[in-house]
Amino acid sequence: MKRKTREYEQLKGEWEARASPEDLDFIRSNVLKDVLRTDRTHPYYAGSDDNPHLTALHDLLTTYAVTHPQISYCQGMSDIASPILAVMDNEAHAFICFCGIMKRLEGNFQVDGEVMSVKFSHLKLLLRHSDPEFYSYLLSRGADDLFFCYRWLLLELKREFAFEDALRMLEVTWSSFPPDPPRRKWMLIIFLGRSTLEQPGFTLCWPLSLLLVNT
Repeated sequence: MKRKTREYEQLKGEWEARASPEDLDFIRSNVLKDVLRTDRTHPYYAGSDDNPHLTALHDLLTTYAVTHPQISYCQGMSDIASPILAVMDNEAHAFICFCGIMKRLEGNFQVDGEVMSVKFSHLKLLLRHSDPEFYSYLLSRGADDLFFCYRWLLLELKREFAFEDALRMLEVTWSSFPPDPPRRKWMLIIFLGRSTLEQPGFTLCWPLSLLLVNT
């Protein structure tokens, strides 16, 4: 780990050499916008904007973006990195773990959307098999594209739980062998979807795919 830590510090020192000033400013600006609103209610990230943990989160995400230009930085990556840093409590170690997780999740952030499309297909098939009543309801409302699950799939359900609960859930999810997702995660997504629609006063009044396209 000492060697890896030294390698990370070296990579941090190569930002300017690996990216043009314009690209680096763009990356850092996008990263900072997300970092300043990620898990700020949790004690680890709470307080003023100069919290050193926010700086660490910003730096590891910027380093990842600069050293992985084919992916760079996309909105939502801060949600993946945040729990890792909070658990590791070490910027270099968190960067190493984040890189490992991103080997598994980088497809979520690809521009072509191919991996996300496959995930939607898998979820749709499982929903039709495990909860045909719920699927029929979504079909009748024109929401069988399941686009309302987009954030759940993109961020591994991280935002749908309190921080400490999310840590336990992510540990289970990320400890499974890739590329096959654990069935429990897919069933949990279906449960969340049905629970949301069954809340008093909730009405699915138009195809959510149209809402996504028009925003």
